[in-house]
Amino acid sequence: MLDLTLPEVAGTFVGIWGLAQALSRAMGKVFGGGLLDIGRSLSGPENTFIAFSFVFILEIAIMLSAILVLEKVNIGRFKEETSTKIETFMLAELDA
Repeated sequence: MLDLTLPEVAGTFVGIWGLAQALSRAMGKVFGGGLLDIGRSLSGPENTFIAFSFVFILEIAIMLSAILVLEKVNIGRFKEETSTKIETFMLAELDA
């Protein structure tokens, strides 16, 4: 995340990063519990190994798909485009 932070908007990006982390933790607990309940209903209440395996296998699949998406992120291009847009915005604010 720090590679994607420009000095002009560091506070905004870091704030959004903190919000994203908080939301991901909350969603992880809710969805993880829901998936565990689904795993328990599929395997039976006494077979917890299969229920937890179900959750972990799905989490691994989601993690691998996230890695595939993040491979497409180009940090240099992001900084270049964001810097250009910030300059345009700042100049528009000065003209107003």
